[in-house]
Amino acid sequence: MNTFLWIFSALVVLAAILLYFIAKNKKRAVTITTDLEKKEVSRPLQRFITVIQEFEFNVKGTQDNAQRTSRNRQMLLLDMGSYDEVILQQDRDKFNGEIVVLNEQGYDLGYLGDDDKMKISPYMNKDLYKIESGVKRFYRDEKGENLSIYVTILE
Repeated sequence: MNTFLWIFSALVVLAAILLYFIAKNKKRAVTITTDLEKKEVSRPLQRFITVIQEFEFNVKGTQDNAQRTSRNRQMLLLDMGSYDEVILQQDRDKFNGEIVVLNEQGYDLGYLGDDDKMKISPYMNKDLYKIESGVKRFYRDEKGENLSIYVTILE
């Protein structure tokens, strides 16, 4: 019986110590929260990105004597995966301003046709827009592997 009372009293003392520390930590948490509420915290302005236009283009084969291609175009396409990033670059050396499609390493994958070029040209040279583009899908025709890209114009 004496042992039972001793164990019971030890448990009561431990419970009291535990409650003391819990209560002490609650007060500290409240104090920290109150201090934060008093201070002014600057928040960065949130800028929302707006999608202006979305396109899907088929890339035409590389131009004759393409300067940026050191490997076979078919091998370049086989190394790529869906949704790999591609870069659109307006070729100013040509009189008609072809839009060349490059992979992430800068190799020439092809160019956009005239109709597609007319759709995207208004957005190419303006700092108001951001252009995101990548591989949408691959397809095979009589000339071999080809790709279709997505182009998203953002404001």
